[in-house]
Amino acid sequence: MNTLPRSGELIDTLKELGILTSRGKEFLYHRVVFPIFNKDGQAVGIYGRSIDDYAAVPHLYLPGPHQGVFNWQAAKRSRDLILTEGIIDALSLYQAGFKDVISLYGVKGLTPYHLALFKKYRTKKIFLVLDNHAAGEEACLPIAEVLSPVECFKVVLPVRDANEFFRDHSPDEFTTLCTQAFPVIVAKASEQMTKEPFDDGFSLAFESVTYRVKLIPTFDERLKVNIKVHCGDSTFLDTLDLYSHRSRQAAITQIAKRGSLGKERVEAHFLVILDEAERCAAASRRLEHAAPPVHEMSDDEREEALRFLRSPGLMEEILHDMEMQGYVGEDSNKLLAYLIGISRKLDTPLSGIISSSF
Repeated sequence: MNTLPRSGELIDTLKELGILTSRGKEFLYHRVVFPIFNKDGQAVGIYGRSIDDYAAVPHLYLPGPHQGVFNWQAAKRSRDLILTEGIIDALSLYQAGFKDVISLYGVKGLTPYHLALFKKYRTKKIFLVLDNHAAGEEACLPIAEVLSPVECFKVVLPVRDANEFFRDHSPDEFTTLCTQAFPVIVAKASEQMTKEPFDDGFSLAFESVTYRVKLIPTFDERLKVNIKVHCGDSTFLDTLDLYSHRSRQAAITQIAKRGSLGKERVEAHFLVILDEAERCAAASRRLEHAAPPVHEMSDDEREEALRFLRSPGLMEEILHDMEMQGYVGEDSNKLLAYLIGISRKLDTPLSGIISSSF
């Protein structure tokens, strides 16, 4: 049944709002839709999340500037807030019992409406729960700079985002992550820093202290490093997990004590170290999963391969090679498995099940 008329004032209004395209198609078709309200209870925006995991554009908002703040009532209720990258992450936290949560419009989606809201209700502390990817990591400091003097803390998720976290983790585990959150320290006067990468790590040199950090390749839910610190005549050397609050705090305390540095200053250094280590780990993961280089065949290799493929005894040669690998007998199954294997080149590859009886 067609609910909407084909033309008329209603259709023109929906096109003007962006709910329908200029051709009359639904702009948010095939998506779960969430309204966004302002403080007067008016719907001023709509967010649509694609239900297709492989959609080219998974997130869509109505055209025009972003208006309103999702779950703005949280700022009115509490001076300590959780800030997520998107609405579904905010809803995941809300469902888990964390009601004082507000969402951004993506990592670069902190709007004047957010700032006005935080100022009006005198927000004191914000926990940044951004996605565990490069963009989320890099966004923490710029967001904290804009929000200053509000205190910001970076919550490090062991998985991609808050929605995925609550599929396998409990609310108590999230509370623990919040207690281990990094303070995002906005420097009042920027400290000079130079960075030098090397094969499996990097070094960071600040005004009077140098950190040499070597990554230990685990890169799952831990971020283990060997760290060597030079500060004047003092040297500190340790192995620690940068995602472990206890391990991190122990190292910060020792470095501050041995180098006669302020603890707050060393904490600021460690935030830079963590960001750089996460970037290096992400680059290592990408390199690890990169497709291997394609071998270009020489003319002689191509000619030899064609000779093999055109051989009248091709099947016998394949069976002989399989037997040389230790697979004896079951010639029909061997040839079937071979044909299924090479069918990967087809648009619709073959598949098969070999069922054995005892």
